[in-house]
Amino acid sequence: MARLTSDDFCSVQEFWANYCWLIDEGESAEWASLWAEEGTFTGVALEPLVGHDSLLGFAKGVYSGNGDGNIRHMAGNLTCEYGESRDVVKARFYNHVTMWGGQPGAGSYVMALCEAILLRSGEDWQLKSNTVRSLTP
Repeated sequence: MARLTSDDFCSVQEFWANYCWLIDEGESAEWASLWAEEGTFTGVALEPLVGHDSLLGFAKGVYSGNGDGNIRHMAGNLTCEYGESRDVVKARFYNHVTMWGGQPGAGSYVMALCEAILLRSGEDWQLKSNTVRSLTP
């Protein structure tokens, strides 16, 4: 598959930055709106999370269950290629999650490998799927 144009790569990189900031700041509805209607988040719960309602509930739990803002996600080493068209992007990156504010287990919390598919939605992107695999024992 083809490498992304510079403009598309920058917009996907900005997407992931927003993705991390929104969940970390408790902007759960905005975070859930980054997902396509039947978006699927796999690897973070016992069963895949599918659709806005389950994703919204998950985001609320991440914020409130971690000291209301003491968790931080940082996406890095992003690599992307187009899928079957330039309106589909396959992205891979590491997500380093840390805890702050005196929470139990403060510091490095988990390092995960994420493999995601994004769909172009007008000038923006929406997340079709994100499959997460913890690299932390």
